[in-house]
Amino acid sequence: MKGTILLLGLLVTGELSFQT
Repeated sequence: MKGTILLLGLLVTGELSFQT
């Protein structure tokens, strides 16, 4: 289930970058 964690991390990073 590494893919799911990777995808989740990317989503969180993207949201953080979007907020800034």
